[in-house]
Amino acid sequence: MRSTFVTSHAHRLRAWPFVVALALIGLALRQVQAERDVRHAVAAMPTPTHVNVEHDKRSLAELCAAAGVAYPPKDVRIVVEKSARQLTLFVGDRPLVRYHVGLGFSTSGNKQREGDGKTPEGELRIVTRNDKSRFHRFLGLSYPRPNDAWAGSVTTDEKHAIDDAFAGGAKPPWDTPLGGAVGIHGNGGDKDWTSGCVAVDDAAIDVLWDAAPMGTKVRILP
Repeated sequence: MRSTFVTSHAHRLRAWPFVVALALIGLALRQVQAERDVRHAVAAMPTPTHVNVEHDKRSLAELCAAAGVAYPPKDVRIVVEKSARQLTLFVGDRPLVRYHVGLGFSTSGNKQREGDGKTPEGELRIVTRNDKSRFHRFLGLSYPRPNDAWAGSVTTDEKHAIDDAFAGGAKPPWDTPLGGAVGIHGNGGDKDWTSGCVAVDDAAIDVLWDAAPMGTKVRILP
């Protein structure tokens, strides 16, 4: 009887890595599908401004009035599509305005370390606001996140600080080897010139500043 139990237990132990692997593969596939769904949904939406969005200078109040949206808007979120160099400001499920963006000087791939010039991808939030930035206005993002802190990339204390900041919706440490001070800011979105931030024209960051309070969700797609 004991031999049968031990054999069964051993089989379960050997099978466990495969179960974990299958679960991780399933999560990765769901994430890919979710990003594909968002891309298709955004692509299918009409241009909300009916003008050249790269040079739209209207204020947030004017945009809301044109779209029939209450001002100030509620339930705001931001989606950035790196491959399209496009930022869309949503009010609920309705796209309010789109802007052309500039990215980090190394445009492909997710940010992994300080100085790699990459713009992070995935789900982030606005965790700081600076209206005296040298980039006109700066909306700081919640990078690095716990899943950015790969094994050996930071110290144990830094990992705990990143985890705590993420759990509390606060600014994570921006002075680790992972890099930091990543945000959405002004000074021009016509080319890829930042160290990893998302850059837009000053008129655009003025709208985003008025629309997006602390905690606003920002999704950055490859």
